[in-house]
This record gives sequence, structure tokens and C-alpha cells, in this order.
Amino acid sequence: MCKMATTLLKIEQILNTKLEIRNSKQSQTTQFQMFQTRKFRAFENSNLFRISIFEIRVFRVQTLFGSGYAGLGGKR
Repeated sequence: MCKMATTLLKIEQILNTKLEIRNSKQSQTTQFQMFQTRKFRAFENSNLFRISIFEIRVFRVQTLFGSGYAGLGGKR
């Protein structure tokens, strides 16, 4: 249970960073997204159960903030 809570906390940090970076310069955003895609691939390969939690969280964010985060769970 502790591991699951840690995973959710990390996801929250990723989403919060996304929000901060969005308000930054475009070049920085692009750099961050490339980095984040690599990070997500490593994350995705680690455990399928974690991915289902990740996608549920992303869906909630999409519902709150509109369709701006459609690419977040993305590019596989």
C-alpha cells in the first residue's frame, strides 16, 4: 500500500510540473516533454498496474482542465 501511495505522489509531482512548465517558454516546454516521454516509457515498462493508476489520474486532470492534457498519457 505504501508503494502505491508513493507512486501516486510521484504522478502528482509530474502533473504539477507539467502545469508549471506550460506557463514557461515554448522551447523549455518542448525540452521537458521530450524528457517526460522518456521518463514515461521507463515508468510504463516497470508495472502495468501503475499505468492503470496513471491513466485514471490523467483522465481526472482532463476532466478538470479540459482537453489540454490529451497527450500526457500518450505516445507509446
